[in-house]
Amino acid sequence: MHREVALFPNHSFYQSELKEAFDIPNLPIKTKEGLKRQIRPLSLSSPTKNDLTDLLARKRLIFFQSKEDKSNHFGKKNIQEADLVVRIVQAIKKLYDFNSRPFSEKKTIGIITPFRNQIALIKQKLEEANIPNFEDITVDTVERYQGSQRDIIIFSFAINNPFQLNGIVNLNDDGTVDRKLNVALTRAKNN
Repeated sequence: MHREVALFPNHSFYQSELKEAFDIPNLPIKTKEGLKRQIRPLSLSSPTKNDLTDLLARKRLIFFQSKEDKSNHFGKKNIQEADLVVRIVQAIKKLYDFNSRPFSEKKTIGIITPFRNQIALIKQKLEEANIPNFEDITVDTVERYQGSQRDIIIFSFAINNPFQLNGIVNLNDDGTVDRKLNVALTRAKNN
C-alpha cells in the first residue's frame, strides 16, 4: 500500500516498524522499481474545484463525519452515510474517467462496513443511483475482506450511538491493536 495510506496503521499498530516493499533486501531491481508507486505523489487532476472530486484528487486518506441516523438510533445502518458512500463512488468514477484511468468495479473500489444492514442499504443505494455494474463493487464486512485488497477502500462505520462501537471492536491479546480496524485500514493499495 502507499506510504500515506500505511502511515496510521504503521504508527498506531506496528510501532512504525513497517517498511515499504522496495526497501526489502534481495528483491529484484525490476520489482523494486515497480513498487516505488508506494511513495509516488497523487497524479490526478479534477474536472472541478472545491468539491468532493477535487478533494479525492488531492488526498489519499480522508475521514468524513456523517450525522447520526435519528430514524435508526439503535439500528445497524445509517442512511446519510450510505448516501455519502454513493457520492464518493460517483466522484471516484468521475475522477478516473477524467484522468483516463482504467476503472474496474471488481478491483478499483471496495466498501467495508461492520453491519449486514448497512451492506444491504449501500447496495440498494448504489443500484438506485444507477451506478454502472454496481453489483461488481464488493460491499462486505471486515472479516470477508481479510486477505483481499482494492485500490481504494471506503469504510462505512454506520455507528449511530457510541455504545455501538463496543460491538465492532476486536482487540488483540495485549489490548493494543483493534484487529478489525487494522484489517479495514490496510486493504487499500492507493487510497
